[in-house]
Amino acid sequence: MSYYVYDDKKIYYYETGSGHPLLLLHGNTASSKIFAQIAEEYSKSFKVILIDFLGHGLSDRLEKFPSDLWFYEAQQVIAFLRFKQYTDVYIIGSSGGAIVALNVALEAPDLVKK
Repeated sequence: MSYYVYDDKKIYYYETGSGHPLLLLHGNTASSKIFAQIAEEYSKSFKVILIDFLGHGLSDRLEKFPSDLWFYEAQQVIAFLRFKQYTDVYIIGSSGGAIVALNVALEAPDLVKK
């Protein structure tokens, strides 16, 4: 399993396929598992990236969720993209993950393509 560190905590990520990076972001009460089937299909054309935000899935737990959760999660994504040196990334988010995707595009437009 692959992890990167943000805010002294381990965040799980999974990559499959090859091609242009496509990041799929889960919503508030889920984990990256919600994208298991679609990630397999997209991996035929893209490098699919799944992340479990802190407090979700296989990532480290939080004592409590911050009031600015979607911004905090966007910072986790930006740290990941910089860690992997990805730019021009396509991002799709579900539910709260869509808001995170918008925040990533607003805070780090140099990393996001669509």
